[in-house]
Amino acid sequence: MEYKIFDDFEAFAATVRDVDSKMMFRNPKNRIWRIGQLELSGIHLQLGQVGSGNILEGKSDDNGYLFYLPLTNKIEYLGNGIAFDVNSMAIFEPGCDFCLATKVEHDWCTAFLPTTLLPPPNELSEPLLSPEKSIFRVAHPNQRVINRFRWLMANIDVASTQCTDFQSTPAAKVAREELQQILLSLLYGVQTVKPNLEGRPKIPREQIIARCRNLLEQRKSKTISVKDLAAVAQVSERTLRTTFNEYFGISPAYYIKLRQLYQVYRALRAQESKKVLISDVMAAYGVWELGRFTRQYHRLFGELPSDTLRHSS
Repeated sequence: MEYKIFDDFEAFAATVRDVDSKMMFRNPKNRIWRIGQLELSGIHLQLGQVGSGNILEGKSDDNGYLFYLPLTNKIEYLGNGIAFDVNSMAIFEPGCDFCLATKVEHDWCTAFLPTTLLPPPNELSEPLLSPEKSIFRVAHPNQRVINRFRWLMANIDVASTQCTDFQSTPAAKVAREELQQILLSLLYGVQTVKPNLEGRPKIPREQIIARCRNLLEQRKSKTISVKDLAAVAQVSERTLRTTFNEYFGISPAYYIKLRQLYQVYRALRAQESKKVLISDVMAAYGVWELGRFTRQYHRLFGELPSDTLRHSS
């Protein structure tokens, strides 16, 4: 695989294939993001190493199925509010909305199977996971399948690194054919994990999150409180906290603060003039405790707002 190493998380996020997404990192440990990528006759492979926790929100590619396998033991991954780990596989159906969240640094791998490589419908013994709409799912296939997929990814990585022009070799063809068979097997009759609905509010969790996102998008430059989100979602603040912790792994108050920090960061990076007042940029996004915000900013990004502005485009 061809590897790239980043100390800029925005550049790393822009490199990730097969999704249209935005990333917010948290709890940075080493501020290094690494990704390896390879294409085998239409199947896209990726190996990622993330030096922080993160929240990745977006939409998967409309033209195929994306398979996501965690590689870091003893940590919890969240996908659209469903907890999963190294013994399970997340499957993004074409064009599905998703949110992946982790609290600490972690590794992962993905494989993207274009719909053009699927068998004709009349050859399918069983329907695909959800032909009626695009869904994010967490599957628990046979452990041998998971282990074989992990083994294939690791060995393709080694072979493509050590072998000249690996993609054109007979070995690559054999590896691709086995990989395709594994991915196709994951689309049929796989046991999927459903959220625990016991004791849940009458309003579905996805609807609560969607209402909150809409308000945040509509009022990008205005201060929003947890009370505002609870009101627009039509739930209690307690229910809102439970929903956010299950979906994002953080409280709504921290999500609002994290979003505000990223809004200022991206606004400073986009500035063409170095003479802009940082306090004006902060104020435009509802920041009035400048000293406290600057300390939080430095803790998260490892630099001061003035440093970000200095390196802006």
